[in-house]
Amino acid sequence: MGTRHTFWSLVAALILAALLAIAPGDAAAASPAGRKPVVLILNSYNIGYDWSDDEFAGVQKVLGNSPLHPTILIEYLDSKRFPGKTHFSREADLLAAKFRNDLKPDVILAMDNAALEFATRYRPAIFPGKSIVFCGVNDYAPAMIAGEKGITGIAENHDVTGTLELALRQFPGTREVLAVHDYTDTGLAMRNEILKAAQRFPSLKVISAPEQTIEQLQEQLGKLREGQLVVLLSYGAEKSGRIFTLGEAAELVTKAARVPVFATHAPHLGHGVVGGMMMEGRAQGEVAARLAEAVLKGKRPEQYPVFTGKMSAPMFDYLQLERFGLNTKKQELPPGSKVINTPRSFYRVNKALVWSSLALIGLLTLALVAVTINARRQLAIRALEEANHAYRHLLDSVADGIYIFDFEGTVIEANSAALHYSGFSRQQLIGRSIADVVSPELTRLVPERLEQIVTRGYALYESCHVSQDGQEIPVEINAQVAKFRGEPCIISITRDITMRKQTEQELRVQAVTLEGEIAERQQVEEQLRQERDNVRSLFDAAPVGMMLVDPEFQVVDTNSALTRLIGTPVEQILGLQPGVALDCRRVESGGNCGRAADCSACRLRNCISAALTRGSGTQGIEVQHMLLKGHPFEQLWLRFSVEPVSFDGKRHALVAIDDVSRQRIMEEQILSEKERLAVTLASLGEGVITTDPEGAITLMNRAAQQLTGWDSAQALGKPLVTVVRLLRKASRVPIEGLERVAEQELVLEAGGHVLLVTGNGRELHVTGSIAPMRDLEQRTIGQVLVLRDMTEKHELENELFQARKLESLGVLAGGLAHDLNNLLTAIIGNISIAEVKARGNTELQPFLSRALKASERTGDLTHQLLTFAKGGAPVKKVTSLQHIVKDSAEFALRGSNIRCEYEIPEQLYPVAVDVGQMSQVINNLVINAKQAMPEGGILTISMENLSLYSMGGGRPGRYVRVQVRDQGVGIPAEHLERIFDPYFTTKKTGNGLGLASVHAIIAKHDGALKVESTVGVGTAFSFVLPANLGGTEVAEPVDEGAFRDSGRVLVMDDDPTIIETLGEMLRLIGYEVVTCEDGRSAIRLFREAAAQGDPFKLALMDLTIPGGLGGEQATRELIRDFPEAKIVVASGYSDSAVMADYAAHGFCAAIAKPYTISVVSEVLRNLNLPAAA
Repeated sequence: MGTRHTFWSLVAALILAALLAIAPGDAAAASPAGRKPVVLILNSYNIGYDWSDDEFAGVQKVLGNSPLHPTILIEYLDSKRFPGKTHFSREADLLAAKFRNDLKPDVILAMDNAALEFATRYRPAIFPGKSIVFCGVNDYAPAMIAGEKGITGIAENHDVTGTLELALRQFPGTREVLAVHDYTDTGLAMRNEILKAAQRFPSLKVISAPEQTIEQLQEQLGKLREGQLVVLLSYGAEKSGRIFTLGEAAELVTKAARVPVFATHAPHLGHGVVGGMMMEGRAQGEVAARLAEAVLKGKRPEQYPVFTGKMSAPMFDYLQLERFGLNTKKQELPPGSKVINTPRSFYRVNKALVWSSLALIGLLTLALVAVTINARRQLAIRALEEANHAYRHLLDSVADGIYIFDFEGTVIEANSAALHYSGFSRQQLIGRSIADVVSPELTRLVPERLEQIVTRGYALYESCHVSQDGQEIPVEINAQVAKFRGEPCIISITRDITMRKQTEQELRVQAVTLEGEIAERQQVEEQLRQERDNVRSLFDAAPVGMMLVDPEFQVVDTNSALTRLIGTPVEQILGLQPGVALDCRRVESGGNCGRAADCSACRLRNCISAALTRGSGTQGIEVQHMLLKGHPFEQLWLRFSVEPVSFDGKRHALVAIDDVSRQRIMEEQILSEKERLAVTLASLGEGVITTDPEGAITLMNRAAQQLTGWDSAQALGKPLVTVVRLLRKASRVPIEGLERVAEQELVLEAGGHVLLVTGNGRELHVTGSIAPMRDLEQRTIGQVLVLRDMTEKHELENELFQARKLESLGVLAGGLAHDLNNLLTAIIGNISIAEVKARGNTELQPFLSRALKASERTGDLTHQLLTFAKGGAPVKKVTSLQHIVKDSAEFALRGSNIRCEYEIPEQLYPVAVDVGQMSQVINNLVINAKQAMPEGGILTISMENLSLYSMGGGRPGRYVRVQVRDQGVGIPAEHLERIFDPYFTTKKTGNGLGLASVHAIIAKHDGALKVESTVGVGTAFSFVLPANLGGTEVAEPVDEGAFRDSGRVLVMDDDPTIIETLGEMLRLIGYEVVTCEDGRSAIRLFREAAAQGDPFKLALMDLTIPGGLGGEQATRELIRDFPEAKIVVASGYSDSAVMADYAAHGFCAAIAKPYTISVVSEVLRNLNLPAAA
């Protein structure tokens, strides 16, 4: 393959040299200074497709070594796998987004047909003004780039004809050729090429393989027999969507076929293909890259005409030639043929013998030196011979004759085609004058032509050459001054135009024949013209346009009135079809009359057809006509009447045409007014309904349809009271009399106090008015009802009222909870004191314990009241959830027919929660589950540890999950998204706050709440809370009297019963208690004790003192004077921010009311107070 690549590189260089030689020298603007140029390669296919990979390798070879060092970008369009190109628009959007910065390309290099189509279609939007260089384009035609600027390239013209000739030369008995190709752009283009080439072989039948799967194709190939062969074109994708490289396709085809397979692409070779005139993608890529490099240097693409010559060379596979019994001797193949897989040389077979001989020869040192010097000289000669051979092959591969001669006309070089045309051998032709191959009659012009070529630098003319045997050949000569072997010369490309001259001669003979026929026809037309003159006056006198149509639908006659009417001269009407003569709407957009169902002229044509075929007439056909009177066009509406008539013994159609434009304008104005009214009504937010005098509905706008729930088509004609059912909200009495037309406007009750019952039974709050409609003479013609939907406003007002009511209730609940906590503190505190003092009294102890537990439950209820009232921050403590969950669930299910099952692991992570709020969460979820299972059932509460749980995409950590799963009726899907909204409820007695409170509490505990439900199966609420592994779990005190201490303690509270209760608790612990009722007294006592040298060891203060200084303000002043003071806050507002974060406010601990002596003891024990002196 290295030799072939070297050869094609030389071909590419020679082609580019030819293009550069004919390009003018002026330059265009190159890429901006200081910026590396950018080349964007658009690859039609995908990575791994061998043809386009070879093209890309050629591009890289040239641009990679370019002194410009351009940046090379590549985008794959994947059109083999997606031939429909529906993804092109999105690909264009992607490229537009990608190349907005400094990477915007200077040159677009499009490889193959799909890329060229993409580049020309989207260049104006993505890369305006950028140059395009293409290669590998099959079936190229100038129309592909018609109207485009800044574009040039290399057409991929495969020598399909040469491949067929090679195949027939090797297999002369061939009767039929199967062309294998895919149905992509490239495959179809190559199919067109081989079908054109097949016309040169009349006795040969060429069949195109249909679009099918590879299995179906292989089955078809397996049926081929002697006398048939295969030509493999571009086959990269099959019907089911599978794609192949060229090499894979060749193997699939050759393995299935028993007959020889020829091909046109070099990558096919070596995969079972016999051979063919083959082209390599690398050469295409190299030439395109050099063109792109020239553009980057400032050349305009228009300076280089698109190269459409052939770049194919004969190539064969030795193994396949042997397989089919062909003569494989080099001299039997076409000149310049490349043969792969030839037998190994003598050296490779007898390598050991050669090396032994070389070892002996090595002894002859002097001889070896001589041989080495001679070998280098032979290598240089061989390289020169190979270059000359490549150059020779390039010349011989061109189908046109090429003569190279000096300025005197002496031939110094010629290709095989030139030798063929002249009949001379190469030795005979070299050294002769070019005049020797020119016809004797034109020999005298040779010096003048030579001078003209030398002076101008080029010439294009026709001449006549004569061969050695005297045969004259008309030729077209394209000559140009160039250099050959360093010397100035003339290169003349000679093309045989024998066929063209024969065609011109045939056309001249036909022209003479036509002149005679035209003369005869003119005589007949003269006779017809005389006959038409007899009826012309009748036509012209008609007040309307007249048109006579013959059985072939041709307009054979018109009158002058028609010309005035439609603005088209009679000369432009006669002989045209009716729709075309009248400039139908489809003609303006490039269509044809009679081809479109919505073309007005087609209706006329159908009527004319009925008159011609069935003899039936038609009246009142209207079509639109564009009258050309300046710009813009004037539009006319024409009315037609068609009648059958007899003319010249045949049935014709007589068409009468009248202008009804003014009438149509008036109709359009009326329709436009109606349309504006309809648009206005449709855009109104209010519902508008009109009725006739009898109260039947005549119109409803879109808003009215949405309000009433009635479709306009269903409501029209129905009585107004049937569609619009209005009730007074207070009494729910229907509003009657709407069907009776009022004499003046009536306003319905405002403020949404009127209910509208919709078609589906829904009730809406509305307001509006009803008024009579009158015509120009003030006669009542109906009435109009206007309705405005007030439902949303009414609901918002209700929600606002509900919110204010709840706010008031919250204030009441907060105050009530605080007072209850104070009372409960006295009750619970005294019971706990009695329980301590009654320790050992087995008869009294159980009663006190039960009373204490019931009182504590009441305390939990007041805590829930506080949470509802203010929603404050939770007062957290580290605990285990299983006790809270079990106690709350059993309390909520007490007395129900539901069994609760628990799934709780032994080692559950501890969590930091507000016990009261978490009890409220479980209580609300269990009550919801109980209401969902009115017939009873099983409620399952499960808990589990989550080791690596990530909440909200955050860092994974440890969490505890709790799930409450019921077997109830389930929640409909449309309600799932709203169940946590405040005030949303589906229960008649619910307030919609239960689940909203649950959601709020879980969120304040840094958790997450989730619900899953299936109607008829059940609902599962689950929430996760972060574990608190570093905290210490607060456990119930084991021994309530175990803590003892001494010292002076200050107690401040405004409630005397609490002072007494708390004072007794502290005395039982061992403290000396001093009390006061407000913060000012506490500060005074604290300062006096410090001044006397007997400071308080501890102070316990109530947070809120009505009308006095509370614990928070008093503590702030004491801490300022006594930083080491130990002060504990106690409050019935357990959800206060101070209670939640007591340390931030100067306190060392917090005690929530109500409390027991055990709670107080445990809090004081945790303070680690110093022992008394």
